[in-house]
Amino acid sequence: MTDWEAAATTPWTTEEAAMRQEALMSANVSCDESVRAWTQRENEILLAYLRVRLDLPHPPNFIKEILIGEDRAMIEDMHEAYLNATLTAVVPATVRLTRNAAHAVIFRELFNANTDKNTGRTMMRAFQRDVKRLSFDGNQTLSVIFYSRTAAAQ
Repeated sequence: MTDWEAAATTPWTTEEAAMRQEALMSANVSCDESVRAWTQRENEILLAYLRVRLDLPHPPNFIKEILIGEDRAMIEDMHEAYLNATLTAVVPATVRLTRNAAHAVIFRELFNANTDKNTGRTMMRAFQRDVKRLSFDGNQTLSVIFYSRTAAAQ
């Protein structure tokens, strides 16, 4: 049985934890004319991220200060295409969902199907935290997009 409380905490090295914290710190958005020069530390963090050695839910926030809009968009697209993970599930015919069901409706159905008074709540909290997007095709296929492959593997 999986310990979903422990699954929420990924064991990072001290350096990875520091890089992750710096990458997720808030940053000011700069227009293309006012971007600043990179620091050596930002270069190390960005390289670790691009080499997929640093697991982040989105690109580092500091790219808003050091890259022009087109470059930021390319990194966002790269993250969407290669770092997010999609899992597909077959939905039983007995489940009634509309083609464009809202996320809240899909989560409610998943919650009701996977929990009772004693079990399943921590698993569903972990699932809700790690899921970026849900889409139902209206037939029998549910696609779940996770922020990272690590989250999807859990």
